[in-house]
Amino acid sequence: MHIFGAHCHFRIQCLSNLQHLQQGGAGSAGEVERVRSKRDSLQVKQASEAEKLLHEKDEEIRKMQKMLQQMQAQLQATGGGQDTVV
Repeated sequence: MHIFGAHCHFRIQCLSNLQHLQQGGAGSAGEVERVRSKRDSLQVKQASEAEKLLHEKDEEIRKMQKMLQQMQAQLQATGGGQDTVV
């Protein structure tokens, strides 16, 4: 499931739980704490997934930069592709 899809599903579930609590559901304090704990856990998971994606993108950028440097060095070694008219 996509990160944001999970977040939307979680929000709907939270709203449903809050409505239940407002209607006088049993164990209200425990329910609120459970919902908060679940929300906090999801936020940590989303942050770690975002961090993982950032690291992956950084690695891709490093690889592309290395490839670009190699191509530039190769181009310079072959005369830069310049025409030498005398």
